[in-house]
Amino acid sequence: MEPCFRHMHLRAVRRMHMDDLRNQPYTVEQLQQEYALSLPKAVEVLDRFGGDRSLIDKMMKRCPQRESNRH
Repeated sequence: MEPCFRHMHLRAVRRMHMDDLRNQPYTVEQLQQEYALSLPKAVEVLDRFGGDRSLIDKMMKRCPQRESNRH
């Protein structure tokens, strides 16, 4: 393979791998890292949406993150 085509092939493989990751359901740990959720809240979100990334991402964009310092 020529260097130009090899680079394009690697980019395509990397993009396919990222698409696979985006289609997999969230885990509790991923939700906690991505959205700074507590363990009980991450479990609640997973139970409600079944780990569906697109639904969870859509919901989390609509719901503003609340600061834990507010009373």
